[in-house]
Amino acid sequence: MNVLSNMWHKIVEILSTVWGWLLFICGSVINVFVGYRAAIVLVTFMMLADMFWGIAAARSRGKFVQSELLRATFYKICGNYFALIFAVLIEQVVGWDWFVATNTIAALMGVAEFISIGGNILIVNPNMPFFKLMRSALTGEIARKLGRSEEEVKQAFEKEDDVKKRKKK
Repeated sequence: MNVLSNMWHKIVEILSTVWGWLLFICGSVINVFVGYRAAIVLVTFMMLADMFWGIAAARSRGKFVQSELLRATFYKICGNYFALIFAVLIEQVVGWDWFVATNTIAALMGVAEFISIGGNILIVNPNMPFFKLMRSALTGEIARKLGRSEEEVKQAFEKEDDVKKRKKK
């Protein structure tokens, strides 16, 4: 049940920001053109990339990758595949050729994974150029991953920026 509540919380969080809506719309448009098979492959790739960057983020903080985290990733992958396969089966039974539900679900999953990947990348390297632009949108994700408050994460980013400005002078 925890996996489902985490997925629902992530969807609500994503759709509460402008970045989230933009990414969701772009993902939906792309999924319409690539079809549901490519969407499933893309979601699979994103989940594997998230796992890779999650391990890198844990290692950069000097933490071991716990079996509990890998188990949560396994449950997330199973939950995502269940949702996608269920949507594909329903759409095939109904006879829909556009796979709107499958593509919408895949777009939401892709955006959730992208946000998670971005949070992990900024934990590993806070100055990664593209993701640095999205810091404000990723602050909550980073805070949750680090077990800190959003205010602490914002202050850490400000300190990082101040140090970088001093080095340039």
